[in-house]
Amino acid sequence: PVDSPPSCETYVTYTAQSPNFLSLTNISDIFDLSPLSIARASNIKSVEKKLIPGQVLLVPVTCGCTTNHNFVNISYNIKLGDSYFYLATTSYENLTNSKKLEDLNPGVSPFLLPGGVRIVVPLFC
Repeated sequence: PVDSPPSCETYVTYTAQSPNFLSLTNISDIFDLSPLSIARASNIKSVEKKLIPGQVLLVPVTCGCTTNHNFVNISYNIKLGDSYFYLATTSYENLTNSKKLEDLNPGVSPFLLPGGVRIVVPLFC
């Protein structure tokens, strides 16, 4: 539609890290994508291949643009023990920040994230 904000296909970079993010399956889960889409973008032959700590991956996203912000909103299921700070700095490697997570999820207490609840994660792109 004419009044929709512009968007474009692009990539965010993500670095494989130990212990939880050395498989395409675990990484694709936090981006709400298929392992195959990350494997193809990153020129990895098999989705079963174990990643090397520090290996840089390309994660395909559709980036939306509004005023001065470029972002993609993805869904994430909170796991027991998660915090917005942990998600922003460790899981998503500063592709978002805890303030944006709080702003986009006003019904979820930032002090006690309930496991199993689905939240919106805004990634900068």
